[in-house]
Amino acid sequence: MSEREQAKQISASLDDNLYCEKLVEEYLNDTSPDKHETITLEELAKRAGIEL
Repeated sequence: MSEREQAKQISASLDDNLYCEKLVEEYLNDTSPDKHETITLEELAKRAGIEL
């Protein structure tokens, strides 16, 4: 792998990490009351119109 390809791969990895960190920050700062509401896999499938 050339140095240029390695640099691109490192850059993409850093971008991925920053994106994930942003998602975590948004989740932690979310004040919506239903933030921790959960549903079963079966309910999710039903809502999506998927038959299990």
